[in-house]
Amino acid sequence: MHPVIKPGSAQQATASSADGEVAARVLDLWKNGEDPLTIVATLRVHPRFVKEVLREYDELVNEWRKFKVA
Repeated sequence: MHPVIKPGSAQQATASSADGEVAARVLDLWKNGEDPLTIVATLRVHPRFVKEVLREYDELVNEWRKFKVA
């Protein structure tokens, strides 16, 4: 028996993978000292995407700090 593949599911997986790769690039540029506007221009992504990636990164770092202190 073959698995049932819903229409569009392969495209969603590819888009998620691509978003993850771009998010990793955003973080690399951010860690190298680039400002958000430069990241937007360099990667040609929407400013909201960059803002969301950096917000999630900041939340994760804060969680790790809490964990480390405890």
